[in-house]
Amino acid sequence: MELASIKRIFSGEKPAKPLAQKPPVTARDFMSDRPQNAGLKINFLSFEREILNRAEALAGSGIPAVLSVLRRLGLDGFSRLMWSLPLEAYPQLSKCLPKMTDMAVQAKWTGQSGLPLMVQSVSFVRAVADDYNRLTGRSLAGATMLDFGCGYGRFLRLMTYYSDPDKVHGCDPMEASLDQCLSCDIPNAIEMSDYVPETLPYPDKTFDFAFAFSVFTHTSGQAMHAALKALRPVVKQNGLLAITIRPEEYWSINPTYAKRAETMIAAHQTRGLAFAPHALNTSTEIPAYGDTSVSLEKLAEIAEDWDIVGTNISSEDFYQIIVLLKPK
Repeated sequence: MELASIKRIFSGEKPAKPLAQKPPVTARDFMSDRPQNAGLKINFLSFEREILNRAEALAGSGIPAVLSVLRRLGLDGFSRLMWSLPLEAYPQLSKCLPKMTDMAVQAKWTGQSGLPLMVQSVSFVRAVADDYNRLTGRSLAGATMLDFGCGYGRFLRLMTYYSDPDKVHGCDPMEASLDQCLSCDIPNAIEMSDYVPETLPYPDKTFDFAFAFSVFTHTSGQAMHAALKALRPVVKQNGLLAITIRPEEYWSINPTYAKRAETMIAAHQTRGLAFAPHALNTSTEIPAYGDTSVSLEKLAEIAEDWDIVGTNISSEDFYQIIVLLKPK
């Protein structure tokens, strides 16, 4: 379940002392200053078009054959393609691959849309791919993966850069999220999960890699414990889990909590976790959804079946700490 990105909160924040005659640069301004991204339109260079033409000619051979060619674009080029479909110039690719979710839906689910969201998403994918290789000694290429809280499927699209869709699975507790995936013809297998899951709809030891972007930034401590417990059996013993969490500083930069920031920070510092529940109906006995910050020490206590083996921070999404966990 993809929810409001931290970057939405501060992308328009002005510096305390702006440089003379130079307006502050927002995430959107920065992207629109790049020639290939002017007007939020994605263009491709000539060598990229040659690759796209080869893939277009292979579209009738099936998705695996097409993806094997498109991966020559590199992660960024591949992502730009996935973010721009359907394309009139490539009708067969547009039939073969999923179309991108409407901008309005992107913004509703994640707080951002278009190219700024793509940059944030690619940054996370590149970071965890590097972490996976560093911590397991293996490449993500060909790995079985689970996007826990897949939302409308932005990471399902991007992770097919590494593995074919039949190896990249997604689950989400919101039926509307799964409907969005289906409406865009995402070929990956998707399943409904619970807000506070006891189990997940997969056999044990299915996945080499599982990840949850901006999920545990929104769960209560009890829901966090339940989800981590449910994830453990489906990840292989030599696999890896990547999640994102928020630090205590989050409460200071979110204007929604301007009057409560000190209280939330104090709760984080005292208990290791601060949770502000929202009104979303999750049909659960315990509060499951809201805004959350958690310390690494508290997370280690909650994630009793996992060992925290590393952390990372993306410069594109500074207030979401990537935490890497291995099964105990």
